[in-house]
Amino acid sequence: MRLLLYQDITLNIALPIIAGSFIYLTFEPFGSHKIINNYLPDGLWAYALMSTILIIWSRVINFVWVVASLILFIVFETLQYYHIAQGTGDCWDILTYSVFGFIALLTNKYFTAIK
Repeated sequence: MRLLLYQDITLNIALPIIAGSFIYLTFEPFGSHKIINNYLPDGLWAYALMSTILIIWSRVINFVWVVASLILFIVFETLQYYHIAQGTGDCWDILTYSVFGFIALLTNKYFTAIK
């Protein structure tokens, strides 16, 4: 699927962030399932972050930035675990970030932007 740059940004960055925010803010008060409340918004955030990096690099996978993203995921959760950052450090979050980041990498070839 060839997209214009603004379409790529909308579909792969803005939409996941908006959807994750909507889920986080809307579903939690109603007591929906933990996977939907806690992990899906995190996964969408990770997908958007990895997509941002891919879009910045013109959809060419840059190994250094991919690894930096994965390290960022781990550092973020570690800071939460040690109560340096707000939140709850969780190994499942790291797994979620990694899976959704990997999904962004796998779907990368389908979102080549038209320049």
